[in-house]
Amino acid sequence: MFTEPTVYRLFSSKVGILKVLLDVSIAGDDEPTALPARANVVSLLDEDDPHRVLAGFAAIATQINRRTNDLYDVLSRAADSDAEAAELLGSLRDQRDRGQEQIVRALHRKHKLRPGLKARDAS
Repeated sequence: MFTEPTVYRLFSSKVGILKVLLDVSIAGDDEPTALPARANVVSLLDEDDPHRVLAGFAAIATQINRRTNDLYDVLSRAADSDAEAAELLGSLRDQRDRGQEQIVRALHRKHKLRPGLKARDAS
């Protein structure tokens, strides 16, 4: 069992612990592969059917949200009074936004966005 000083030495802070928990919860495992490089994400970005792309990413987002909901709530509350937590929350939001933009770019490259809809407006 870890003692409190040992945990802080390993993770530097409570927010550090929360970050590791969120990283594992977002990915669903502790493999070092970033979410955008995972086979299920890459295959969806290569998919030609926009309905399958969106359904696939909706399923992935649902799985992530189920795994991270409680941790994300803790982080959101901590961000109100802790600068390190607020920075982590902002970083997670930026990562989510970049992921959404990646989906839009993939659909745009394949000309699968609604006619006249620009990629910047879709993200």
